[in-house]
Amino acid sequence: MVMSWEKLLCGDRLTKGKTTVEAGRSPFQIDIDRISFSSPFRRLANKTQVHPLADDDHTHNRLTHSIEVSLVGRSLGTVIGEKILERHPELNLSRDEIGYIIQAACLAHDIGNPPYGHAGESAIGEWFAKYFNANQDIAQQLTEAQMTDLTLFEGNAQGFRILTHLEMYKTGGGMRLTNAVLATFSKYTCASHIKREEANGYIGAKKFGFNQAELPFFTEVAEKTGLPRVKEDMDAWKRHPFAYLVEAADDICYRIIDLEDGFQLGDLEFEEVKEILYPMAANNPYFKLNEDQTHLEQVGHMRAMAIGECTKEIPQVFMKFEDDLLAGTFEGDLIGNSIFAEAFEAAGKLCKEKLFKTESKATRELGGYAVIESLLNKTVPAAIAVAQGDKISHYNQQVCTLIASNFIDRNKDASLYEILLQVTDFISGMTDRYAFSLHKKLNGTDI
Repeated sequence: MVMSWEKLLCGDRLTKGKTTVEAGRSPFQIDIDRISFSSPFRRLANKTQVHPLADDDHTHNRLTHSIEVSLVGRSLGTVIGEKILERHPELNLSRDEIGYIIQAACLAHDIGNPPYGHAGESAIGEWFAKYFNANQDIAQQLTEAQMTDLTLFEGNAQGFRILTHLEMYKTGGGMRLTNAVLATFSKYTCASHIKREEANGYIGAKKFGFNQAELPFFTEVAEKTGLPRVKEDMDAWKRHPFAYLVEAADDICYRIIDLEDGFQLGDLEFEEVKEILYPMAANNPYFKLNEDQTHLEQVGHMRAMAIGECTKEIPQVFMKFEDDLLAGTFEGDLIGNSIFAEAFEAAGKLCKEKLFKTESKATRELGGYAVIESLLNKTVPAAIAVAQGDKISHYNQQVCTLIASNFIDRNKDASLYEILLQVTDFISGMTDRYAFSLHKKLNGTDI
């Protein structure tokens, strides 16, 4: 089944249907506002991007990264919007509205990340895997899909949960964003129990993008935007073409800006950063490096020009593969099919070798593991006591109060799965510093 732009650009809101049209304000601009003013978005200011609890105030965090990705995404979307409308003049949208769709999805792309970044994701998933292995009686109360939601904890799925379940209208569609934005946001379009080989190796099944609790919401988004299933009756769908733009905007920002951050922190040398960024920036015939500038200023200039050149190149790649994207047969990613593929590969290799393996990063990530494990050790047993209807000790009552003041009362009839998801909501929603502070308080070292 070939996807159609008419359905892919669906401005209807999740669970609500037709959106109210406001003069001078696109439904997709409203989505941008709802995301930007939300508490989970603000908390990104104190969540790890690459360097946990970095001492340098200039180093990027999840909030600054998300804002920058959204700006690159808007630029990509606006250029592509104009090209799409040239080919499909029957579509009743402006190029700017298409840019807003990408911008909104980019703003939210990291909204579900737990404290300590990918280390935090691994810490949560690994803790549950060990716990279920040691407590088979608990594990047997969950379906395979429910258990993998927890043992493979995924920030992308948590982000979809925040957008559609936790914020604003709980259980009623969350922020009630437009279906086009939610589909564009969904980089991974399958359930946690679907293995990639079962989905014919499809890139959207590399990780998972929604929990079982949000499967009805994702199904509605897929139906409204016309995303075809990878296989009949499988909880795995083809990506929205715009999801590749969110991915590209993210890659452009973190690959290029990681180099700048690495130089700023002293982990990368000027010449090795210049070797990658200079040829990208020099693709612009007007680019010139001012030797009177400091090395940091030169890196900043090369970074800006390199990003600018990427925003020109990626729309051309997207339109070249428009038919494949609509057919769901596009392979790889947009950057990998661009003239900058080798430069991005070199940037990734350099960062992996010299930036992601520093002693300070390793030490702080291991500390993050300890913090999250400590919090789960205290919160999960208390939550399970509630799920099983046990007599709850005073200690566990106090722990439950930390999760939510009405945690015990509101979960009298809830399933074990629903209750455990609330624990992951609580912990994954923490900032790096709050998680560390709470860990110290609960262990009696900072009362």
